[in-house]
Amino acid sequence: MKTLKSSPLHLSLLPYLMVLLFLFSAYPAMAAPNQAQGSDRIYGTKKYFTFKGSSDLVATSTQSSIIFFSRVRDNPKNNTFYSNNVAGGSISPFNSLTNWINTNITGDSGYGFRGLTCVNCAPIDLSLGFYLNQSKLTKTDQFSDSGDTIFRLKEHPELGVSFQLGTQHQAHNAYLPPLNFDNTGVAHIGGIQLYFGDSVSIVFRARLHLLENPSMNKTIPQIDLNLGYIKLLPLDTKPKNITFVIRDEGQINVRLKTPQVQLFEKIRECFVTSNAINPSSVTLKPVKKSEFDNKDEIEGGKFNLRVSCNKTENQINRQWLFPRVMITFKGEQDTVNDGLSDLLKTEKGNDQAKGVSLRIKRDSGNGDSVKYGPDSANMNNPGQFAVNQQPSEMDKNARETFKVYYVKDPTRGTLTEGKVKAAATFTMSYQ
Repeated sequence: MKTLKSSPLHLSLLPYLMVLLFLFSAYPAMAAPNQAQGSDRIYGTKKYFTFKGSSDLVATSTQSSIIFFSRVRDNPKNNTFYSNNVAGGSISPFNSLTNWINTNITGDSGYGFRGLTCVNCAPIDLSLGFYLNQSKLTKTDQFSDSGDTIFRLKEHPELGVSFQLGTQHQAHNAYLPPLNFDNTGVAHIGGIQLYFGDSVSIVFRARLHLLENPSMNKTIPQIDLNLGYIKLLPLDTKPKNITFVIRDEGQINVRLKTPQVQLFEKIRECFVTSNAINPSSVTLKPVKKSEFDNKDEIEGGKFNLRVSCNKTENQINRQWLFPRVMITFKGEQDTVNDGLSDLLKTEKGNDQAKGVSLRIKRDSGNGDSVKYGPDSANMNNPGQFAVNQQPSEMDKNARETFKVYYVKDPTRGTLTEGKVKAAATFTMSYQ
């Protein structure tokens, strides 16, 4: 902790700056601070304060070891990893996109103006700088779901780290907006206001990210990673007759102590069997033209989809970690494959019925119909949806039943009797 001290003669008039110790648990609780020496001088109407020495803000993972299971085949940004319960030998899911690593923080982490009163004075606007340790980290063009920049670890390029700074001030707790780093690795932090007689603490949390699929199984030992340092930018403030000139010749070093990381190179995916669609060719029951006099659609048949995820690539330490199974149907003929249309167009020609299309409805409980999209396994492909029954330890297959309906379609002409034939393909995506 760095404290700016005044001389005894001016003790009642001068501020001191206090850096506070916190133990991190969401928003941490205050602990007794350590002290560092400061000095002050008076020149005319100016009072000078200078910080001496540096302090550490350390975040330590409470997990001794974590496992990054390689990404799913069609999910290039899947950052899910799994923590290893060493004592129990089990793996519990932990998603780095939504959860923060539990940490403990030791060191100095704030600034205070306790001991100084200034009636009707405006709050002080603190300006801080975060200086990235570019010898250890490289800025990427990737961002976490909370908008924080992800930095690649130079010594372990498979891994990335994102982090946030926050403030704890009286009863108000808040994390700051994502830091915006310039090309020199500096982020300017503003918007922190502090009244005389008050103090504010800085808190810190971080996440690890898998940036690329491991090419081999690999264990990365625990790392004491220096992320950079925080420094109070030069501050001159004149609440009354005296200008307070505050300078920081020290810094707050920000460090993250990571757990041991185990990387597994297996790519998680499922596979389509020869009888994935049953029946592979759906024979629709015949219907009479007159049946459409009072109906717009009539059920004609159904089929089942089954995709097997029973692969060793989806298992680690005898526990199953299945991908999310997604599917896109692409219609042939004149079907509009834009992810919005649910009409499967039928063939035209001699003996073919006119004025009719087909609609495939899902067994989702909501009567949703399939929307047709491009032939692509990319995430968020138009028309893509999750198969209703996802794989589990009890049933390692993804399954769904679909029903096929005849639908009156004036865009195909006036309704006539005849043969009805249509075709659709499907593309699986494992995410």
